[in-house]
This record gives sequence, C-alpha cells and structure tokens, in this order.
Amino acid sequence: MTSVIPSPYMKTRKILIVDDEADATRLLKILLEKTGKFTVSVENDATHALQKTAELKPDLILMDIVMPHIDGTTIAASIRSHDQLKKTPIIYLTGIVPKENSMPHKKLGGYPFIAKPIDLQEVIDCIELNLSEA
Repeated sequence: MTSVIPSPYMKTRKILIVDDEADATRLLKILLEKTGKFTVSVENDATHALQKTAELKPDLILMDIVMPHIDGTTIAASIRSHDQLKKTPIIYLTGIVPKENSMPHKKLGGYPFIAKPIDLQEVIDCIELNLSEA
C-alpha cells in the first residue's frame, strides 16, 4: 500500500476504534491513517467507550462486540440513546460470525459488520459506504 499525502483541501474523517485488542487496534489505526482519508482514535477499554465517543464526536465508530466488562452491543445502544451521538454510524468488527458469512450490506443487530480477521480494503470500503449514507 502506498502512503497518501493528504491535500490541505481534503477533509479527513474522524474514526473511533473500540476494541480490547490493543495490538490489532494500533495496526488498524496506522493503516487507516496511511490512506490520508482518516484521523483515527482508539479506545481499548470498553467501559470508557461512551465517554470517548462523546468527547471526540467521531464521524464513524468501528466496534468489537465481545469485550471484557461491557459488550459492543450495549455500548451501541448507549450511543443510540444519546441525542448528540445517535446518528453516528457504527460498524461492528467481530469474530462471532464466520468470515464466510460476512457479505457486503449484511447486518448484525441492525448494524453493518465485518468478520475478523479483517481485510483492510473491506474496512475502508465499508467505512466509505457508511459515511456516504450518514
């Protein structure tokens, strides 16, 4: 993948990744930011996800479902009940659905999802699709 130098006229979109796997989130952050299209923040402690979302007001959230202490579906419900955040697109990144069952436009609990292990281009395509629909 080649690095893209963002134009001063190109608006980067704010992405928040909520996942307890610190190494995976660090790598995904680097790869997404290398595209020049995104500014990425990470929250590896799910119990702080709602607070971080309220502070950052991201354009989109990538969220794991299975995490210690609180799961992604509970966090998503909290975000949806928050007036200023309820329209923030959420995409689940999950290992609970086999990769072969992951298809474009398929939803899990009403949210688009990407089965792990993730493919970077699939993540970028899904982000762009959901940002265009927001």
